[in-house]
Amino acid sequence: MNRIQIISTIISIFFLLGIINLVRKKRLQEAYSLLWILSAVVFIIISIWPELLWSISSLIGIYYGPSAMLLLLCGFLILICIQFSIIISIRSMQIKTLTQEIALMKNDIEKLKDKNY
Repeated sequence: MNRIQIISTIISIFFLLGIINLVRKKRLQEAYSLLWILSAVVFIIISIWPELLWSISSLIGIYYGPSAMLLLLCGFLILICIQFSIIISIRSMQIKTLTQEIALMKNDIEKLKDKNY
């Protein structure tokens, strides 16, 4: 292993351990961490076996391996953005429903207060 392989492997391992630590401390939910963990594992594998990166890059027609790594990184970031967009959409609908339910409950409470007086 050359120096850059060692450095990239160590950084990838620290990244994976950081994500696992965030999940363990309940600062990141498991459902949101899956793509981060997957990306860290892929980067560890590519750091240990750079020939895999060159094989993948030549397979998809990229002649410079680090360019394929950049493409892979952008792909993971796009997937993470899509995941967060889905989560935001779901939460937005839930907030809207809860707001409507609270408004209906307040209306019912006001009607009950008016009947009692």
